[in-house]
Amino acid sequence: MDGTGSSVLHEVEKKAYWSLIEGIHDLYPDFVKTFELQDHDQRNRGRAAVLEFPEGKKALITDFGASGEALDGYLKGLANGPSSSLRRLFVLEDLGRNKVQTLGARLRIPPTFFAAHWIDPSEGISFVDHDFLSHKYSKYFRCRVPQLHQLVQEVQGDYRMGLYEPLNMNVQRYLQLLDKDRKFESSQHQVSFWSTTSSSGSWTCVLLVDPIITEAYLTKHYANDDLHVILLDHPDRGEHRIPVPSLTSMAPLPSDSSQWSSINQRASDMSLYDEILSIYAEIDHGATADPRTCLAACRHIILTMWKGYLRFRELEYIRFNDSSNFGKPLDNLHGWFHTWDTSWRAEAFHSLLYQQLATSSIATGLRNAMRVFGVEAPDTVVDKREKEDWHALQLSVTSLREQLANLINGYSQEASIQESKTSNYQARSVGRLTSLATILVPFSVTAALFSMGGDFQAGQSLFWVFWVIAIPIAAVLYLGISFYERKTFSRDKGEVRVADNAHGIV
Repeated sequence: MDGTGSSVLHEVEKKAYWSLIEGIHDLYPDFVKTFELQDHDQRNRGRAAVLEFPEGKKALITDFGASGEALDGYLKGLANGPSSSLRRLFVLEDLGRNKVQTLGARLRIPPTFFAAHWIDPSEGISFVDHDFLSHKYSKYFRCRVPQLHQLVQEVQGDYRMGLYEPLNMNVQRYLQLLDKDRKFESSQHQVSFWSTTSSSGSWTCVLLVDPIITEAYLTKHYANDDLHVILLDHPDRGEHRIPVPSLTSMAPLPSDSSQWSSINQRASDMSLYDEILSIYAEIDHGATADPRTCLAACRHIILTMWKGYLRFRELEYIRFNDSSNFGKPLDNLHGWFHTWDTSWRAEAFHSLLYQQLATSSIATGLRNAMRVFGVEAPDTVVDKREKEDWHALQLSVTSLREQLANLINGYSQEASIQESKTSNYQARSVGRLTSLATILVPFSVTAALFSMGGDFQAGQSLFWVFWVIAIPIAAVLYLGISFYERKTFSRDKGEVRVADNAHGIV
């Protein structure tokens, strides 16, 4: 078929594919509506590359960048050229309509693959796990991954708290700012995988990844307000950077010192797309007939992203301990005894609960990642060393969850003690009123006995008799009550001192 005929056929296929996208409107209405409304820049947004895996060699990388024409030309060459047994991995960053139509039509990808990747990872919950029922993980999966961000500028006032939506990507992702004192925030993203195989042992895979968020706007704002935008940077940059694990090589330096300047010059703001291409340019791929073997670099990067996110959560836990008296080590047990039951703060308890939920989310995300990448599968493509890394990360998550659970349990007990202290204070207040009433009883009894009439009436000659009788009786009752309370207090204090000595508290 000549070039003109191929172009015409390709346009027909793209239109037919767009009809397929419109046909899933009932399942993914927001996705279809958003794709329809994409402007020229949004339709051409995103980057694409293809990695070819020849037997026993490094991957051959063709980076099309943002050029949809280059990707289209490559796919036309595949359609017009002879059949090949090559194994290919297409990497697509973001979902621009033009590249989605081109890849989808040429590779015959179901449009729901792109729609499922577009939605926010926290959405799309179903009572029936259709992915589990219908697909093998070597054919299709979605995997949630975290992304950390460093705030470039301070966000002041009401704008600091709220839900932000990225400006520089087409997929549906959100960034929630919860704490005015944080230097970093996180967002949840997805990696989606699809593959098709042939009887000759060749396969074609597609990997969808998200770009790094650089700008985001506050989703809730008044009509008269200007659009509030915040700028974000990669967590590897700046003086407050999070020390995430390094992906640089630990191989010996070259014998020629003139080559050392180019070693370990990995950019600190690389996206997942850049990371994948960079790593495959340096290592042997080891791809086999199993399509998942082409995901080795992606799998390692995702493991590192989870490590960085866990480190972020650990730093949040440390920051909480630094800002709270509860759980903070003191010089001696005596100091702890007198400070551990300081005022209970509801916001601190809420922070602990949020951290516990976030840590549980890490555990769930790790389990899902290990499942879809086949870390524990009988036919796993993951070596022993990498398995140990995944398991070590799981143990770290479990340890952090246990620490948070212990703190929450202690905080709950502290709340009970605070409630008991309040009840005791109220009881003592009622006791004081009762004592006061007891002391005043003689006045009422004496007045009743004398009927307070005749000469005993106020202002009469015998009114002094009332005071002579009432005041001594009230004084005796007051002294008796005071003696009883002092005796009880001394006994309780002695018991506390004995208990302190038994525990070595001075």
